[in-house]
Amino acid sequence: MSQSQLILGVLEPFHGFYMRVIANFMNETPNDFKVTDRQTFIQFLDLLRKDFLDNPKNWENKTLPDFLEALSTYTEDIQGYYDNMKLNVNADKPDWSTFADIFKGAKIYE
Repeated sequence: MSQSQLILGVLEPFHGFYMRVIANFMNETPNDFKVTDRQTFIQFLDLLRKDFLDNPKNWENKTLPDFLEALSTYTEDIQGYYDNMKLNVNADKPDWSTFADIFKGAKIYE
């Protein structure tokens, strides 16, 4: 048995799992992706980038300066969003999902 056949044999049981993960990831959008930790935040950022490339018309802030300005402003205002939506989130004690919410908001914030 060659080395490549051995490697493929070892990886075969994982093939279905990885194909499901890739299929789920490709169907996700930034708005419905749940961020729970650093790894899912990284996946969220990849989705956000893909969304920008695939749907620029849905983005209010298309340049880096505009996006960074919106990111800053939305970070200031996010507690109001949480309060209005009655989400019981303290933006002063953020977790990974808070950072994702800020990036989602900066996409469309004016």
